[in-house]
Amino acid sequence: PPKAPQGTRWLSCDQLAAMEPRLDTSKMAGALLLPHDSQIDARLLHDALLEEAEAHPNLTIMSSTAVTGLTMCPSDPHRIDSISLDTAPHKVVADHYVCAAGAWTRSLLPLLPVTPTRGQVIALDVGNESPLTSVIYSSDLYLVPKPASKCLLVGATVEPDARYAPGQTTAGGVASLLQAAIDLVPSLADCPIRELNSGLRPTALPDRLPVIGETPFSNVTVATGHHRNGILLAPITAQMISTAVKAASENRNVAKAFAEELDLDQETILSVSYNRFTSSVAERQTDLGSAPREHPVRVWKVEPDGTETPVYYKQPPE
Repeated sequence: PPKAPQGTRWLSCDQLAAMEPRLDTSKMAGALLLPHDSQIDARLLHDALLEEAEAHPNLTIMSSTAVTGLTMCPSDPHRIDSISLDTAPHKVVADHYVCAAGAWTRSLLPLLPVTPTRGQVIALDVGNESPLTSVIYSSDLYLVPKPASKCLLVGATVEPDARYAPGQTTAGGVASLLQAAIDLVPSLADCPIRELNSGLRPTALPDRLPVIGETPFSNVTVATGHHRNGILLAPITAQMISTAVKAASENRNVAKAFAEELDLDQETILSVSYNRFTSSVAERQTDLGSAPREHPVRVWKVEPDGTETPVYYKQPPE
């Protein structure tokens, strides 16, 4: 088993109560202290990354734009020649494409068993004095103090096979979170609710591990399936995608590049590989829920006479 991080130690209920006096420790056996564990504000991170990207002279950002079609290369069915967008009259051509479509991945790569898992979250207004100083994680939920925004996050539900409705919350989901939070910290019952929200996590079944790297198309790289760990795994995912795109453009083996340039072991590389899904295709077509229909995507094959035929492929291109 992996070693515990340095400084990790068990706290008795008395020690826990001394550290976090608002916690109701009456039904607890104790807690594991992870002194080096930390958190980040995902919204602030997003805004900072977007600002940096918008300032880059060689980047064009097209928000609220969906990919509606992929056109195969006429001479090579293992390559994508161009993509179609719902906001552009012309096709977009690139040397390489990265599919990072999250819960909507199967619209672009139907063979990937990535389904949406909804997570509902609540922000409670705690004012200048947060009832907690530490992140609390239990079997039912997590409580995350956000001193800068004077709130406490309560999250999050894990709802498989969720409908594609980001931002939608339910009475049952909110009630279960609030009850579990108040059971842990009774004083939270008096806190105003500042915000209710939800998001859709891309979950690769059955192992819930990310899918990062190659696809059946030689010039398409994928980054999806991060489930609950998208922010946590963002840095290594960025490194892997950068390495994969560069290796593919130079006709080098991507897995070998991961091992040599990022010092990843073979087990890790295989555990996030698209290839782990290439067997038993028929089995993967069942129990995956319905693919998203907001922006149905077609793969277009260019015929010898120049016409384009829609292809709904069940297998990787031969």
